[in-house]
Amino acid sequence: MISIEQEAYISFLQQLEFRLLEQYCGEKYSRIHKECRIAKTVMRRICTRFGEITLKITHIKNAVGEFFSPLLQSMGIRKYQRIPEDLENRIRDKACKMSYRDAAEDVRNSFEFPISRQWVWKINQLNNPVPVASSKNHKVLLADGTKIKGNKGGHLEPKAIMSTDSEKKEKCLLALETDKSWKEMAENLDFDGFRVLVADGEQGLMEALVKPGMLFQFCHLHAIRDLSFYLWQDKIEKSARGKFIKPLKEILYTVQNSTKKYFVDKNKARLLWRIRWANKGINKLIARLEKRECEQSAEFLKRNKKYLFTAAQLAITYNLRVPWNTNLAERLMKEIGKRTKKKSMRWSPNGLMSILSAVLKRYFLPPEKRCYKNIYGGDSIGG
Repeated sequence: MISIEQEAYISFLQQLEFRLLEQYCGEKYSRIHKECRIAKTVMRRICTRFGEITLKITHIKNAVGEFFSPLLQSMGIRKYQRIPEDLENRIRDKACKMSYRDAAEDVRNSFEFPISRQWVWKINQLNNPVPVASSKNHKVLLADGTKIKGNKGGHLEPKAIMSTDSEKKEKCLLALETDKSWKEMAENLDFDGFRVLVADGEQGLMEALVKPGMLFQFCHLHAIRDLSFYLWQDKIEKSARGKFIKPLKEILYTVQNSTKKYFVDKNKARLLWRIRWANKGINKLIARLEKRECEQSAEFLKRNKKYLFTAAQLAITYNLRVPWNTNLAERLMKEIGKRTKKKSMRWSPNGLMSILSAVLKRYFLPPEKRCYKNIYGGDSIGG
């Protein structure tokens, strides 16, 4: 039985088709010659936001012999399909927030037409590639990766490179890959204008992404966690690790606060003194670790101490605000994991990139613009 909403929508579509036919073929019985003429009418089932409807559709033939329906064309319904483009974009938006099975159930509850999880998957495969953009004159790079279970055993490793401007609170995705190394990803990027890379100590990351004219800022949160890990490897008891971790925290957070103060009072001499003080503090901590025979912990600090205060140096040199941690990149990995790391999920490389395209299109828009129309650019009337 047809509902009142369906009846009104069918009436609207019939009126729209009548106007479109006049536009293509001219008025009925008119002597004005048109390139298109009415060819046939067929009954079609169409999925709409009011449920599934059956409608008589008129097809026309143009001068080159092509058959098409002006109504279906205006609704964004492709050949052999029955879901309008606008509605497909709504389904993609649901699929980027929940599993394909849950998305199919939500579509049935919202629009009252049958759809399977395979159908939702197929719609999402037609999505655009992962969106990347220019850096918008940003100076700061961030990079991070995560591990996701693959459908053939083992793991896939999505890696993301993004840029940011802390003053304007902007973020921009520059690259995302699942099967390439950092070095291979760097080959397709333009590093002109970038001053610093903020990242953790992942092997090969700094060597691949820090180009001439750039510096490296070691994430302070990772530095604290890594020192704790190396202390564990050096067989230091948990209760005793705080004697080394607490001084490191005090040094790092003091430099952070001094750098924030610098942007207020512009006192270069005081910030330079603070950087020298911090380096002396790190050297004293290294000496304590060596005295305790914590070789791996001491080596870790020796290897990375010159990267711990890069943000303070750039504040003086370029008046540049650099984040002290990789929270923005970690938040991006969390957005990826929220959709792809659920129990029993296994991904192929193509399937993973397809769903990440939908997820990241949404994430890199400002919260107030995260509407499916802004994300996918759907502008048809089919919804």
